[in-house]
Amino acid sequence: MEAGPVLTFSWQTAMTTGIMLLVMYGDEIWDWTKTCSVPKGVDEFNISLKEMTEIEKDGRAQMVRTRFELKSVIDEIKNFTGSKEQEKAKVEELNRKYGESFGYYKTLSEWYDTLIQKSEDYVQVLLHQTNVQNLVKSCRSR
Repeated sequence: MEAGPVLTFSWQTAMTTGIMLLVMYGDEIWDWTKTCSVPKGVDEFNISLKEMTEIEKDGRAQMVRTRFELKSVIDEIKNFTGSKEQEKAKVEELNRKYGESFGYYKTLSEWYDTLIQKSEDYVQVLLHQTNVQNLVKSCRSR
């Protein structure tokens, strides 16, 4: 039994096919990419600018809330005067709430040092995450 011709694809074949598709459909691809990323006019640009301003505003509001919350936690730890049992309960609470982001610790002293060192980076990451999520939502709604 004789085997039929075998199709093999190499990088040269893929590149040739890509070039051929660009030659045949380049104008349509170019037009499509312009509609995806470039505003059609000044009014649409202004709307996009307004949307970006709202996205930034929401992100900044989240940043302020998170920064205030972490500052309150740091102050609470700094001024803590409770018993060992209360300290253990507070450590467990912090591990539950922030452990995934900051790590898990056994003492309030470790939590205090970690929050002092890492809280601002955490706030910045949340700011960028919120902005990206809002930008994706805005793009999906178009």
